[in-house]
Amino acid sequence: MLYAVYGHTATLLADGRVLIAGGSYGVNVTQFAQIYDPNTSRWARTGSMWNPRVLHTATLMPDGSVLVAGGYPASPVEGGFGGATDWPAPLKATERYDPAAGRWQQVADMNDGHAHHTATLLSDGRVVVAAGMRLGGFPIGYRPDAMASNLFEIYDPAHDTWKDVGGIGDLRYGHTATQVGDKVFVYGGNAAERVSEADAYVQTTSDSLLMVFGPLFGGIVAQTWADRAFHTATALADGTVLIVGGDQTGWRYPPNPEYPNLTDHAPTDLRYDPAGDPTDPHTTAAVNPRRLDHTATALADGRVLVAGGLYIDDGTMPDTGPFTIAAGHTLADARLHQPGNKPNGTWSTARTMIDDRRLHTATLLSDGSVLVTGGRQESTAKGTSTVLGTAEVFYPNLPDLSGCNPLFGSKPAVVLQNAFRGSALGPHRSS
Repeated sequence: MLYAVYGHTATLLADGRVLIAGGSYGVNVTQFAQIYDPNTSRWARTGSMWNPRVLHTATLMPDGSVLVAGGYPASPVEGGFGGATDWPAPLKATERYDPAAGRWQQVADMNDGHAHHTATLLSDGRVVVAAGMRLGGFPIGYRPDAMASNLFEIYDPAHDTWKDVGGIGDLRYGHTATQVGDKVFVYGGNAAERVSEADAYVQTTSDSLLMVFGPLFGGIVAQTWADRAFHTATALADGTVLIVGGDQTGWRYPPNPEYPNLTDHAPTDLRYDPAGDPTDPHTTAAVNPRRLDHTATALADGRVLVAGGLYIDDGTMPDTGPFTIAAGHTLADARLHQPGNKPNGTWSTARTMIDDRRLHTATLLSDGSVLVTGGRQESTAKGTSTVLGTAEVFYPNLPDLSGCNPLFGSKPAVVLQNAFRGSALGPHRSS
C-alpha cells in the first residue's frame, strides 16, 4: 500500500479495481485515497476526499460511484476526563467518488453525525445509515448510552437528500447490518451494555421509507440470542446469515470504538434463517480461536473466509482503571466456513496471513480472490501497537504446492492453496 492505515474502507469498483479511502495512521486521520489494480498488482494515488475520516462507511452506488458517509474527522485526544480518550464529534458530511474522473464531490449532509455505524444499499438504490456513535468528547455525565445512537436515515441519490427515519431499536455502535432479500438485518452492538436485540427492517415504497419488521425477540428469547459487538454477519447463498465472533460482556465508560472494553468472547456462532422462527437463530459450529474486529468474506463457492481479528488472552479486566482493555493480541489466523444443511457448518484451516491484524478490510475481487489491506497489529502483553500498510491477496482454490513460499511482486504463476501473498510494494508500517 502507499501508506499505513486502519479503520479505512475498501470498495470494489465496477472495473475491478479497489478504492481505499480514509482511515487513521496512528496519530492522524487521513483524507487520502488510493487505488489497487489487481491486473497489475500495483497501487496508485487518486483524488483525496474533502474530509479526513476514520470508522466511516463506503457504499458502491448503482451508477458506479462510491458514497462515503460519516466517521470521525480527527484522532482522539488522550488524557481527557478521567484520563479517557476524548473523541471528536462524528461527521455529518458525505461525499461521492467518481472512478472515471478520480475525484470526489461533496453531497448533502446527513441530519446527524454517525461513526462506527453501518450503511446498506437498498434494492431501489437508496442507502440506509443505521445508528453508530453520534456525539464526541467525554464530559462529566456522558455515559455510553448517551453517546451512541439508534437513529436511522436514508439517502436518496436521485434528489441528493437525507430523510431522518427516527430512532429504531436499541442505541448501538459496533453492530452489523446485513441485507437479506428486502430486509436489512441489524444485530448486536455496544452502548451501555452489549445489545442482544436483533432487529429487522423491511423496505417499502411508502413515505415511511422503512417499516419495523421486528424486534425479533422479547422476554426469554433474549437469552437465546447471544449479546455481542464487533462481530461479523455474512449473508449466505441459501438466504441465511452467518454470525461469527464478537465480544459479549462488559462496557467502557466512556466508550472507545477503537478499543472496546473487552472482557470475554461471544461463546457461540449463529446461523440465522429469516424464513424460519425469528426467535431461534440456531447455534452453529464456532470458529476457533475466538475473535472480534475480524473480517468475514463470502467466497464465490459459498464458503466464508474469516481472517485476523483480536483475540482476548484473559477474560478478566486488569485492575488499572475503567479505561484499560483486557489483555489481547491480533491474529494472523484464517479459517474457512463451509455451510452445511441449516444450521450446520464446518470450519477448516486456511493458510495464515503474513501479518496479524485487526480493523483491516477484506474485499472479494472479480477473480474470486480476496484482498486484505491495512489494520492494526497489537499485543498488550508486549506493549506493542503498529499500523500496517501491508496488503495480501488470498487465493481460495489454486493447487496445493507444498514448499512454495508466498511471493511478492507481480502475480505469481503458481501460489499455495488457500494462500496469502504480500502486496506488490511490500510491507510498510507506521508505529
